[in-house]
Amino acid sequence: MTGRFLVNRDSWGSFLETWAAAAIKKVGDEPGTGPLFGLGFAGASESMLADAERRLGSRLPPSYRAFLECTNGLQQPLPFVPARGGNFWSVEELDWFRTRNAEWIDAYTEHPYEVPDSLYFVYGDDQDCVHFRGEYLRECLELSHDGDSAVYLLNPRVIGADGEWEAWFFANWNPGAVRYRSFAELMRSHYLNFSTSKLDGF
Repeated sequence: MTGRFLVNRDSWGSFLETWAAAAIKKVGDEPGTGPLFGLGFAGASESMLADAERRLGSRLPPSYRAFLECTNGLQQPLPFVPARGGNFWSVEELDWFRTRNAEWIDAYTEHPYEVPDSLYFVYGDDQDCVHFRGEYLRECLELSHDGDSAVYLLNPRVIGADGEWEAWFFANWNPGAVRYRSFAELMRSHYLNFSTSKLDGF
């Protein structure tokens, strides 16, 4: 499943409220009040989204845009959550990965690795994360910060017929990037991982 059920603000709200409540309880607290029980924020307005798109020079992909309409940023339930990509930037803070991470990019592009389409365009359980294209890092949009040497990215070099950008979970402790066909698919996969393991957070 590509995560196409997360197509609007309301579907994201129901999904993230369930996840946030479970994450807060998992770390030993009780859900509070407010947007997503204190881990989220008021959603971004259309004018805020349009301002960001003008600044970035690109329209945001549908599922991520709807996520921002639901919550303009998202915090992990703990200051440090292992094996997660950290807190999600607000729409005002969004920027390209190259802006804050030039040295990180250089480390992965010093020795280019040619990846054929037959290996690159594999998703799900059959994917090997080593088969990613490091040259795409310079064009990826950075979605999060302060993670476990890890970050969530969107890749505009791979766009589906539905307008969704490929989404990456990129970590120094992985041999490459774990890739998904959309931001919604990434988040759904991480929620299933959260629900069936001892991992905390988003």
